[in-house]
Amino acid sequence: MNLFRMDLTIVFSFLSLVLLLFLSCTRKWETLNYITYSSGPVFITNAEGLEISGQVGKFSFPSRVSTGNESFTIVNISFPNFGFCKFSIYPNSYVEFKEAYKYPRGEIYVEISDIFGIVLLKSNECVLKYGGLTSKNSFLRLMKDIALHSYVEIIEGSAKLGRKEIFAGAGILKGDQKTEQYSLNQAVELVLPLPGRFPKPLVFMWKRTDRSSKYFLEISDDKNFETLTLIHETTSNTFFPEQITLKLTSDVYFWRIWYKDRDGKGSFFSSPISFTIRTQRVVK
Repeated sequence: MNLFRMDLTIVFSFLSLVLLLFLSCTRKWETLNYITYSSGPVFITNAEGLEISGQVGKFSFPSRVSTGNESFTIVNISFPNFGFCKFSIYPNSYVEFKEAYKYPRGEIYVEISDIFGIVLLKSNECVLKYGGLTSKNSFLRLMKDIALHSYVEIIEGSAKLGRKEIFAGAGILKGDQKTEQYSLNQAVELVLPLPGRFPKPLVFMWKRTDRSSKYFLEISDDKNFETLTLIHETTSNTFFPEQITLKLTSDVYFWRIWYKDRDGKGSFFSSPISFTIRTQRVVK
């Protein structure tokens, strides 16, 4: 009898351990969800649990993060020492985040229910789900216009639409009646400022392409554009800023261009060029 009771104790302990391991592997861990930088007003529809410190805030899910006419923002969803999904939300755009979580032995998962305008996504060990599309370790451009045409463009990496894998250099257009795959337009060539020079007066110029309807200029203090300092939309191939405000975190900045054609399809980014801003620093 005692031996039988001992066997039951061992079996019960083993089953308890298996159940504990199963629950620990299926339990969802919360992610860190932060607005890491904003150039101006940012609006969060679901403000429950919102903590604001200047222009940096933490938000919960579900939430819609929106920008205004002149503002843009960067949203970082991450887990300590693991990975991230970084969203750069352009002016007059929004992202509706449905949820984000991480399993103990898995990647970060971020599900988006809707977007509008232009959103850039960089992911590392983070799985994005949006409208039947799944991607991981990629650089994507997500766009939706007022006609509700949805564009997903793969700049780096790949994405899956259902069972079909789509690689860098391709885009997917989802309209009212059909889904179309297309190739991204070729990048434009940058002209001014010259690499590494101090431009005075400050002028940006690039070669015009007949296919373009709008150009988008980005400036960053990071050569990989992990941060954004300025986004400027124009129909011209030149930009003469009468006044330009940059975060003076560096003496060297980088700029690049991409464009939309008349069908709303995007291009590759141009190769970045650096330029120098001379600032007066206090010597102690």
